[in-house]
Amino acid sequence: MSYIDILTDDLFEKILNIRCDDIDNEINLLNIKLKSLKRKLNPLLIEYLDVDADEEALCIVYDMVIYSMPNYLFSNINDDNYIIIISLYNSSFGEENGKNYISKKMFKPTYFDILVESLKAVNKTKDFTHTFLEGLNPISNNRIYYYAGIRPKQDINYYEFIMGS
Repeated sequence: MSYIDILTDDLFEKILNIRCDDIDNEINLLNIKLKSLKRKLNPLLIEYLDVDADEEALCIVYDMVIYSMPNYLFSNINDDNYIIIISLYNSSFGEENGKNYISKKMFKPTYFDILVESLKAVNKTKDFTHTFLEGLNPISNNRIYYYAGIRPKQDINYYEFIMGS
């Protein structure tokens, strides 16, 4: 004899209704996450370009930023601490209303997440000349205050974008 046999019909129906409501809530949350992912992936363009008759090259573009790093786009950065990425405004290249960009704290982001952050940095610094994401340069904790005015924290590693033109 199982516990289900002991339950009355109205109690069994109540349990099923609660579970159905839970499933509906889970489906709604999943739909919200899928819509967010669709919005995030919408500017991504991945295609092969003919370099010459014998060779093709993979071109990855996120809106106006071109991904030029050798790392697989959906692999995680190899850093066991939280990271913050910085892009300083440069008046020689950025428009006059540009500002420094400092990302939110991220833990083991994918290179795609870094690509998304680089687009945010380009838009905030207004430097539309340097749109080739070539890599990340670590900034030591004892240099970060003089570099960007940030008081370093021990559990965070700081990087700057290496952006080419």
